[in-house]
Amino acid sequence: MSLERQILIWALVIAALFGALYVLGSAVTPFATGIALGYLLDPVVIRLERLGMNRLAASLLILAIFVLVLVVGLVVVAPVLANQLIGFTQKLPGYVMRLQALAVEEGSTLADKYGGTWLDSLGLRNSLSADQIQKSIGDFVSQGAQWLMNAVRSIASGGAALAGFFSLLVVTPVVAFYILVDWNKMIAALDSWLPLDHRANLRVIATEINNALAGFIRGQSLVCLFLGLWYGLGLTVIDALALRTDVRIRAGEGTQVTMWFEIADPGGRFEAPPDPAPRPFTVPDGDVAVAISPAPLGTAILGRLVGALAARAGFSIDRLSDAQLVTDSLAAHVGAALDGPYVNAAIAVLEGRAVALELDGLRDGGAAALLAGSAIASLGPVIERLADEIEVRAGARGETLRLVLRDPWRSF
Repeated sequence: MSLERQILIWALVIAALFGALYVLGSAVTPFATGIALGYLLDPVVIRLERLGMNRLAASLLILAIFVLVLVVGLVVVAPVLANQLIGFTQKLPGYVMRLQALAVEEGSTLADKYGGTWLDSLGLRNSLSADQIQKSIGDFVSQGAQWLMNAVRSIASGGAALAGFFSLLVVTPVVAFYILVDWNKMIAALDSWLPLDHRANLRVIATEINNALAGFIRGQSLVCLFLGLWYGLGLTVIDALALRTDVRIRAGEGTQVTMWFEIADPGGRFEAPPDPAPRPFTVPDGDVAVAISPAPLGTAILGRLVGALAARAGFSIDRLSDAQLVTDSLAAHVGAALDGPYVNAAIAVLEGRAVALELDGLRDGGAAALLAGSAIASLGPVIERLADEIEVRAGARGETLRLVLRDPWRSF
């Protein structure tokens, strides 16, 4: 058979396949899902067969576990999803207002940074005003909300959608079961259809495709599982501990996360100021800037941030302890040295295994007070003994204290 005829036959087969899928539509979804599920679970069945189980029993066990996990997942996740949907619907107007405010405040900066050349080529540089951006976002969100509500209504009132959903739950496990039971027979049948002249090469190609797919699926599954647990647990803890959390995107400066906590002191309880502090200064990519209030929280937060960045810079254990002593001393005395309610700090990793720490917004003489307050008996000021560089600058926001810690020796 000539190459042209083979290409024509395969093109017709692929066209017929896509035509059948188009005609059948959603009716094929449960069967396709079942086949994919059978392919994914076949390695588990093979492992159980090596342990002494026959293929039918292994397929029944895997299917029972899968159905049990699916049912438990639906029972547990469905109420959570319903509550999340209700909460999202209630907070949607606030999200729209914040999105519009972000577009008005940062839209021009983002457009200049990421699309300036493209806008110039289309002659749209001066045609996008703040009002137009705000109106466009409002229209887009309104249309999206209307589409979402229509989709919810159609699912709730449409019998076809519900029937398709339940058929997916019922048909998919059945198809997967028969795929698992007859997998070896199907592979043998497909192998018998291969041309004898190319059978060896096709087997090698199929094996490589299978190995690549298996590695990709395993890797993506682990990444998704880790990220899901990380974000789910992390956001749950933050929501449980923080009074309020605010996330703002700063054009060219990264993401600013502001969290409000309520803590107690001997005189009673006090809260962080109601309004978030402006970003104290711009730092290069990869560095950290924080604004902390009240000041006693700086002991825990600054110590962990400096410790993490010092570890990333390759500090030895002894030098990590020195960095911790410096941040503890600063946090213990910074409250009396501030010119405002916030501890404004920036931490940066420098070349040559070094970390720089800047405290901004200090009152006049605040930097000297911090250095003097770190004195311990006959040792003198601890900060002056442990920091490699100390710099005090005066500016419009008050004094700025800059410390640099270096570690010339790398621990192994």
